[in-house]
Amino acid sequence: MLKKILLFTSLLFVANTFSQTNLMAGVNGDFEKGTLENWRFIEVSTLTPKKSTAIVTTDVHSGAYAAQVTWGVNGAIQDIVFDQLSAVTSGVVYTYKAWAKSTSGAFMLRIHCTYLNDANQLIGDYNDMSWILTDSYSAHSYTLPKVPVGATKVNIGFRAFRSNGSRWPATDVTCLIDDVELIEPPINYNDLLSGMNGNFETGTLDSWRLLEVGTSPTQSKTSITTDAHSGQNAAKITWATNLKDSNYINYRYNIAYANAPRNIIDAYLPVGRTMATKAVLLVPGGGWIAGDKLGFEGQAEAFAKAGVAAFVMNYRYADVAQHITYAEMIEDIGKALTFIASKADVFVFNANSFTLFGHSAGSHLALLYTYRNSPANQVNMIVALAAPTNLTSSLLLYMPNTGMKDRLDIVVQSTDNAKWLDASPLTHANSIPTRLYHGNLDEIIPYQQSEELFAKIKDLNSKNYLEIIPNMTHGLNTPEMIRIVNETAAIMKQQ
Repeated sequence: MLKKILLFTSLLFVANTFSQTNLMAGVNGDFEKGTLENWRFIEVSTLTPKKSTAIVTTDVHSGAYAAQVTWGVNGAIQDIVFDQLSAVTSGVVYTYKAWAKSTSGAFMLRIHCTYLNDANQLIGDYNDMSWILTDSYSAHSYTLPKVPVGATKVNIGFRAFRSNGSRWPATDVTCLIDDVELIEPPINYNDLLSGMNGNFETGTLDSWRLLEVGTSPTQSKTSITTDAHSGQNAAKITWATNLKDSNYINYRYNIAYANAPRNIIDAYLPVGRTMATKAVLLVPGGGWIAGDKLGFEGQAEAFAKAGVAAFVMNYRYADVAQHITYAEMIEDIGKALTFIASKADVFVFNANSFTLFGHSAGSHLALLYTYRNSPANQVNMIVALAAPTNLTSSLLLYMPNTGMKDRLDIVVQSTDNAKWLDASPLTHANSIPTRLYHGNLDEIIPYQQSEELFAKIKDLNSKNYLEIIPNMTHGLNTPEMIRIVNETAAIMKQQ
């Protein structure tokens, strides 16, 4: 297994030396073997953070063993992962569950998963839910993103946070983890290979589901019919007339918008849309050298349910060897917009009314692209969450435990201060309507970055907006994200 982690100016891929194991329900994280041989504790920081893992037989939630993990005080960002590899099936949505407690005061664990194919190539990288631990065992669960096409394995585990929003605590912290499960949905998956006829020849639809996500009951029906194309049976589906169009989504995945391998988009299209439907392009974060469109799946679905055509893009990572800088990355945004607009009659939406929606590195690129190319582009609003706006700011460059200066060296690839200014949205800011959201506990991008940009643009357009969200870290939690999505969708519909 290959695992992608940040090591200052390059990506380090660490070869897996542990066995793939089964985390299905009842296996208890493989801890009952009495060892942690199928788990890893990875660190690449040159600061040599203190850390340890152990199997314990006391203070367990169930069974004979639990895992004890101690996180060091001086770790750098994204450098320590306690994780395990498990087999998964493409297209399936899994739930990750565990029982955990802290023995060193309240702090947080963040769930991290990486999807891989049989060749151990990265398919998707995802960070999201944080679990707040206390001094008593509590149950935690998280529904993982749908396993992307081509993925056969997931490397899933934990990263440490402090409960007040800082990534690392003032002292070492220790937690106990037990009863880890990766649970499949209760669906009977059947062979759809040639000749199986959708499993209809069994005379039932046991292997199929009719999903309804509307807010009111519907009368849709499925049944087996003998009016078949071949064989004895076919599926008959009756779609009710009272379905709420805005609550149904057409999904289209991995559409190429340009020639590079990462130049792909996913489309989340509301049923019932017209050529007047507004569109949003979501630009995910990932520190310019990681991240994936899968990380914006929930936000894209929320936009589509609100009646907005949503597109989520991947873009080329910054790379010194390939000379990919911020310029090439924002070029990808332009290519994606051009491609999507050219298919307006296929996707069915208003190609003259785009909003760009980004988080972290994605918000930096969205701002930079729009400001540098306006007014000769089709973007009429930017929504930027946790945005880096001034790359020359010492507060940003030397934010503790982030390695930000080394990371941005990869993005800019120049010692010329003019280049760093050119890569900063603050330099190019203009009157394009801009909405900025930032957590006041952001431990990676200081919230002053959004304040600095807003100070420059607030009088340029009455629609410009800044919200510093109290008690919120860099990632923003799911309720806040969905709130911002719904606010954005409502504004878009009024434009």
